[in-house]
Amino acid sequence: MTFTMTSGRRLGLFIRTMDSFLSNCLDLDLIKNWVVCDDRSSREDLLTMRRRYSFMEFVQARQPGQPASLNRLFSLAETEWFVHWEDDWLTCRRGHFLRRALDIAHADPRNRNVVLCGWQGVHVKDGPISYNGHVYHPKGSAIHYRQTDWFWYGYSLNPGLQHKPTVEILGAYNEDATTRDFDKPAAIKYRELGLRRVNPPERYVEHIGEDNAAWEMKT
Repeated sequence: MTFTMTSGRRLGLFIRTMDSFLSNCLDLDLIKNWVVCDDRSSREDLLTMRRRYSFMEFVQARQPGQPASLNRLFSLAETEWFVHWEDDWLTCRRGHFLRRALDIAHADPRNRNVVLCGWQGVHVKDGPISYNGHVYHPKGSAIHYRQTDWFWYGYSLNPGLQHKPTVEILGAYNEDATTRDFDKPAAIKYRELGLRRVNPPERYVEHIGEDNAAWEMKT
């Protein structure tokens, strides 16, 4: 399995994110290669990152911005399923969550995006496998939004499991995008294909960055 991550100019958050993942993921044996696409970190910070995590490959996109970084990363994923992360998510629960995510993905061919945020939704139990399915409900209440992410179309770039063939069907992101919803067309297409975003009932990650930081466009 490939591990991919976007990062950029936030060394402290990157270290916290990586250290928490390495300490809490009990499925590290599944990951065969690690790739980080960095967006404009300083030479000194990149040197620190390479020294501290010498097993990781650090690459750069053709141009600044999250869409370009994602396009580069996803093209480098070498396995059918890969783990995608961002540099401002703390792994807050220890466990075999990658194996669990794979079990959830294999439980239904529509489950092509398994995130670890612990959203509520339609609970599904299939023998020993249980998970929550995303519900798209744009007229839901505010509390509904906070618990279920109802307003979004489903497909998410939040930490979790991605399916390379599905990513290829969704297509590349517009690298000239100037708003944070650059991934909206892919999410709509994902929903129109009849695919589902799902997650384990438990929350394994916690967002520790600023709301807009991970979506920063090129400047």
